[in-house]
This record gives sequence, C-alpha cells and structure tokens, in this order.
Amino acid sequence: MKFQREIKGKLFVISGPAGCGKTTICSSMIEHASGLIDRVVTATTRKPRSGEVDGVDYYFLTEEAFKNKLSEDAFYENALVYGNYYGILKSEIQSKIENKKDLFLSIDVQGVANLAKLKKTDSFLQECMASIFIMPSTLDELKDRLTSRNKDHSDEINKRLKVADDEMQQWESFDYCLLSSSKEEDLKSVRYIYKAEKLKV
Repeated sequence: MKFQREIKGKLFVISGPAGCGKTTICSSMIEHASGLIDRVVTATTRKPRSGEVDGVDYYFLTEEAFKNKLSEDAFYENALVYGNYYGILKSEIQSKIENKKDLFLSIDVQGVANLAKLKKTDSFLQECMASIFIMPSTLDELKDRLTSRNKDHSDEINKRLKVADDEMQQWESFDYCLLSSSKEEDLKSVRYIYKAEKLKV
C-alpha cells in the first residue's frame, strides 16, 4: 500500500502583546523557507507610503471598494484603525492555501479572537489554521523590550503594558502558548510547532 495524502498549506497566526517579537518571528520563518512560506497580504484604505507596492505590501483599496467587499462578506477579519480600514481577504488566504503555500500572519490578540470565533463554523479555517501566542516571561521583560526599540514614548509604553496585561490572560484560547525566551529560542520553538502541524493528520 502506497502512503498518499492530500497536502495543502497551513495558516499560522502569531499573536501576543506589542514587543513580544511576533513580527520578527513571521519575517524569519518566511525568509528562511525557500519560498515554501508566504505572508498574508492584507487590504487597507490608507494611502501607499513611499516604496510600497500594491499587492506586495498591501492591497490598497478605496473606501468605497473596501465597503463593497465588506457587504460581500469578503473578509475573514477587519478593523478600523486611526481612520483607515484594514482587512484580511478570504480570497488571499484560500488561494494560497489551496496552492500548497504555508502562511504566517502576525496579528493582534483581538484579531485572533475574531478568527477563532469564525473557525468554529468555517470548515476551511478548521482544516488549516493554527494559532500561537507568544507569552512574555514578565511584564518587566516586555517593558525592557519596548524601551529598547526606541519607537515609543514612556506614556505610550505604559499604555501598551496595560493592554498587554489583559492580553496575557487570553493565552488559553490559542492552540499553542510559547513562553518567550531569546529571539533564537522563540524561533526554534515556532519551527517545532510548524513541523508538528505539517505532520498532523
């Protein structure tokens, strides 16, 4: 008897508080995957920044076009952020998964909650989606990471830490919870999860 199985792609949703390293993990997995892993290109109504390319960085849509897609139930998840709409197109995920591409998506905890709710009734997501929560070892460690990025003022960091405290209580709703260590160890753990999911029947 010849062993045979239908291979499709997997969707790995990485989340955790700001500063936990989820974006770095996604970028590293894609960079070292020799074309086997791709990123999820999201749609937005914001204007392209210098050097950004439509269909590569984002799908840049007019507000009218975005709302039309909303009415067509074309998004898995969407949000209004600082006056601009952002959304994850179903077609973007489904077409790549069907073409045997694995996808990594860095998203906030609320976004994962919305996807997890959809997953309960969506057979496609049930087959392909795995969620991973990156848990900071302590809030003090997270504060050090946020401070070292030199991106935010102290007031903004304190706001992010308050949000992080709430987000860290939601780890049980994820498929995997990774207690964060060094960047290298976190990436190694995600690679183990990736391999396990690819072998799952």
